[in-house]
Amino acid sequence: MYSALKISFLFILLTTLSCQQQTDKEDTKEYNIIGKKATITYPEFEAEVNYISDQKLHWKTTHKDGIVNEGEEKIFFKKISKTEFLINWIEVDGLTVSKIVNVETGDVNAFISYRDENSTRGEREGFMIQGKWTENK
Repeated sequence: MYSALKISFLFILLTTLSCQQQTDKEDTKEYNIIGKKATITYPEFEAEVNYISDQKLHWKTTHKDGIVNEGEEKIFFKKISKTEFLINWIEVDGLTVSKIVNVETGDVNAFISYRDENSTRGEREGFMIQGKWTENK
């Protein structure tokens, strides 16, 4: 009887938690970044981004030392949840950017890779960088 009681309690607990997780997911608002502009703040620079379409974006970075770079890129875009987006592109000089943007939390996680002839990994090096996303209204 004691085992049956424990199993019943465990079932009720798991069912309750499952229902709560489902409710939390349903409460999350659907979001779309296409057509929006945002600022992403990284430790060493700030990026202004215009998500023109699901195939094109424009970016402008301003580094702490005042250097400004700008470009328009053909992107590979995938909505991975109601509030998260995977965005990838390859720049003219071969630099690649792959980032996940979570507009609900503002978290941006990016992997950047670039050509490095001294690297033993296909003449490429890379690094991760984290930033904060804020929509420009």
